[in-house]
Amino acid sequence: MTIKNFSCKLLTVLFFTGVFLVGGKIMAQNDTIYYDSKWKTTVKDSAIFFRPPVRKEGNLYVMQDFYSSGKLQMSGTSSKANKDFWEGKVTWYNEDGSILQQGNYTNNRLNGTYISTLDGKSLKALFKDGRIVSGKTNSNFGNNRRYYTEIKGDTTLNIIYEKDIKGVRYERYSVGNRYDVLIKYFDVEGKFIGERKSLSNGTYEGLEVSYYKEPMRPLRITYYPKGQKLGTTVYYCNDQVREEFNSTNGLSKTFYSPAGKVIGKINYVYENNYLKPVDGKEYQFYSSYNEYKEELIKGIRTYSEGKLVTEQQFYENQQLKSRTEYTDGAKELQISYSEDGKEIARMVYKNWTPLNGTEIIGDRKATYKDGKLVVELNNYYNTDIVFSEKTTDKETYYDKNGTILGILNLEDDNGYLKAISGDRYTIDYEGDVSTIEHYEKGFVTRRTSYRKRKISEKENATFKTVELYEPLGYKRTKEIRFYSNGKKQSEIAYEGYDKTTGTFYDMDENVLGTYNFKTKEGTVYEFFGDSDQVKLMETRKDGEQLRLKRYDYGPNNTYGQIDPVLVEDIDANCCASFYSREGELLGKITFKEGKPWEGTYYDVKKRTSYILKQGKRNGAYKKYDYDESILEEGTFKDDKEEGLFKYYSYNEELVKTENFNDGLLNGIARYYDEDQKLAYEMTYNAGLPVEGTRSINTYSSKKPITETFTGGVMVKRISYDDNGKRVSSYVAGKEKETTAYYGDTDKKRLSYKVDGSTLDGRVISYDKDGKEQYSALFEKGKLKEGTVMLTGGNVRGNPEYMVLSREPDTLTVKLMGQNNKVLFTAKENLAFGTATVFMQNLDIYMDYIGPNRLY
Repeated sequence: MTIKNFSCKLLTVLFFTGVFLVGGKIMAQNDTIYYDSKWKTTVKDSAIFFRPPVRKEGNLYVMQDFYSSGKLQMSGTSSKANKDFWEGKVTWYNEDGSILQQGNYTNNRLNGTYISTLDGKSLKALFKDGRIVSGKTNSNFGNNRRYYTEIKGDTTLNIIYEKDIKGVRYERYSVGNRYDVLIKYFDVEGKFIGERKSLSNGTYEGLEVSYYKEPMRPLRITYYPKGQKLGTTVYYCNDQVREEFNSTNGLSKTFYSPAGKVIGKINYVYENNYLKPVDGKEYQFYSSYNEYKEELIKGIRTYSEGKLVTEQQFYENQQLKSRTEYTDGAKELQISYSEDGKEIARMVYKNWTPLNGTEIIGDRKATYKDGKLVVELNNYYNTDIVFSEKTTDKETYYDKNGTILGILNLEDDNGYLKAISGDRYTIDYEGDVSTIEHYEKGFVTRRTSYRKRKISEKENATFKTVELYEPLGYKRTKEIRFYSNGKKQSEIAYEGYDKTTGTFYDMDENVLGTYNFKTKEGTVYEFFGDSDQVKLMETRKDGEQLRLKRYDYGPNNTYGQIDPVLVEDIDANCCASFYSREGELLGKITFKEGKPWEGTYYDVKKRTSYILKQGKRNGAYKKYDYDESILEEGTFKDDKEEGLFKYYSYNEELVKTENFNDGLLNGIARYYDEDQKLAYEMTYNAGLPVEGTRSINTYSSKKPITETFTGGVMVKRISYDDNGKRVSSYVAGKEKETTAYYGDTDKKRLSYKVDGSTLDGRVISYDKDGKEQYSALFEKGKLKEGTVMLTGGNVRGNPEYMVLSREPDTLTVKLMGQNNKVLFTAKENLAFGTATVFMQNLDIYMDYIGPNRLY
């Protein structure tokens, strides 16, 4: 079934939120550096590009890259000698000498005119602080993808394509700060496939397409009708449909061979947000990120009347690996085969439990007689080498040469084989030991863990941790960590779940320091996770910090590399210095009597900077994003906010301004929309809102909340939930009446009145045409008459929603599923005309109902 003349690589849809054309190469250079096609360093004979030693001109460093032919590939100036940190004009060239792209940089951010090319034609765009504000750009982002951007008013168009911008591609439309409000997808011939719209509740409507990496072509189409993910259609990389989802006449999926022949079909029903197989054959296929295997069948499941009948698993050579038979949905028989088609095992089951025979599942082979285990063999991953052998009284572990690693003694505990004494081993996919647990009297007393990770492009290291536990218990008493050379790194004692004391060592196992976590006395060390490198060193006495050194991963941390750089250096007897991860000085202060006293203080954790005078914040304050852009700025006076504070989005757009007096909001606060236009104003007095409207960011995909005050009392509030906008009116500062709308439209969805936290008054639901659908009357949270829709989250069975109807002597309920399907109905005569009995057993009540229960 192998597809000829195709070599596909997998890649799902990539999403970008803007064009970021900044420097990135890091080097320490005295000689010429040679690069391969992916800009990884290599030897001269394999080089595609090379960079001669940099040279200094004034305060900048001239960086130039060349093609292996000697033609200039890039020329620009950097403010750093060991990193592409652009300043001024930078130009990239094609090998024929024509300009590929050119931009002007300030502090490594594009500012001003940026030139790029598309189909030999020059494109121009205007950048501000690293972001495009107008014009068009076209760039190659690697991964066989090109990236086109165009600004049209408040709309940004991004096109991700392979070679031809009119060919296979997807087009992303963003409006203001709302990214990907619409995405359009196209096939290899440039024909429109469909589109995905983003809904106000954070879900999607339409379809979403994932593409193969190389060559770019549709891999998977996922369908989202009515905001719910439903099914998928999948393609082979020769553009032939592999799995075709159909929802026009029921729900089904048809499976095809690479040649287009139908090989199976499965029918579904949709239950509880899940496509449940009903009748037919459902296929599973192999998948790998390293090589194309998408045409290889991995399994076939056959269903009848909603129950599994048979299950077949296949080797990659497409020989049958196993066949499992079910009766009335229960597993009865499994037969396993070798890769050449010979039967190698057979197991009979009773009530899903192995009864007689041998079963093979993955690398595990177990033999049972009369429902009891005889022997279980587990192999090293994807080999025939035995790792463990389990019987009714012990489990024996072996290395790859067959030498015994350890033995775990077992004891039957009501049919369960319980570990009693000895050592239990586990291994990783590469066959290396990952954990050893030592048992005594049925309890783990020591656990040794081994964690492997990359520490460079071609090098791995293993880090060991030993945990000791109290006898006959589960509480940890000590944790010992080790360097990659096997020497002890730290030893920490515990009482209960709390650290008590710690001892820390260098790589030769000499003591670096000791620390008492209870009294906060001594010197404590922290290390980067699974690393030989120190992350933090801190000395305290009587709980007071005397000395601290904090390190960052460093700018060159690819392939798991950790190249620590000092970012915080505090000596309470003297002074402190703060640095960026590139080594730049960000602030420096002096201490007085062990307290920060004078200078510029930079909080490394919070990324905030402020001026200290006589031990108090006095002067400029700034809070930075990870890319060093400003998020907040203002002034402190005697440790309190004073005057104007400005707040910015992560896109460096002004969000709001506030005025402070003696640390309290005072005066006018202004709030800005996505276009940087003034949207609202609020007057504060002594920290309290008085007059106007304020905007409160929800830090989610939903729009900000707005609150309107008159005379210091809230009169109106507009908020957003998953269904849309909600407008509430307030009397004497308390919510009285609310109208909810469909999405962000003016079409009513429901209206209700409240008293405190309960419904009190008329509740009306509307359909999408604005017509009244249901009406109900509540009195202090209790349904008195009419019909109301409520959420189903509190009800057993977790329906989508329920419809509750109250008549004088009866209560009727309908539990509803997806697509308004009726799941359950019931009607109960009310006891004494007021109370339910049976519905309460379903957690259905008609009193104490708040507005949060309305659907």
